[in-house]
Amino acid sequence: MKCAKCGALNAEGAEFCSFCYESFKPKAAAKAPSLIFPAVVTEFGLWETVGPLLITREAFYFLVEKCQDVSDRKTVKGQIKHGLMHQGLVGMAIGMAFNEALSEKMPLKPVEVDLKTIHWGRDPLQNFPEIRNHAGPCTEYFAVGKKDLTNIKVDLFSRFHLVTSKAEITTSSMEERDLITGFLRSGGYPLENH
Repeated sequence: MKCAKCGALNAEGAEFCSFCYESFKPKAAAKAPSLIFPAVVTEFGLWETVGPLLITREAFYFLVEKCQDVSDRKTVKGQIKHGLMHQGLVGMAIGMAFNEALSEKMPLKPVEVDLKTIHWGRDPLQNFPEIRNHAGPCTEYFAVGKKDLTNIKVDLFSRFHLVTSKAEITTSSMEERDLITGFLRSGGYPLENH
């Protein structure tokens, strides 16, 4: 058996070169870099999801462990209910005072989800084995590809806002802000300067 590195002849079945010690075992393919976050709350449109987030060089993959309709939070009345009602007696009193004056049909902003830029899939643990150890029971995922993103903004609370042509997806606060922004910049993502 001839060594590919130095050209020395070796016995058949040798595990390494007897001259330069180069291994003859097949090398595993280099794994593409990715970032994994075990629990991220994501809000887009009228929905809020909870689950792991996988960021690769090509896309953001949001695995869905839990999903809930938060459409009432998109109205002024809903904002007061969810914001002030959880602030004790004073918040409850303010919320009750506004409750009568506000209509459920007063949206803070229109919400539209473009399903051409947000891709849905099933069996995420089969499709992304690298995240198995970080995920609970997940049957679905959604993804936003780098090519579909027009901008990524990071706010003061380290929430990431992924902007496509017709949708915006917001993550919960991410402690590893510098690590994520460095990874996104090196991968050519459209990250807004902050």
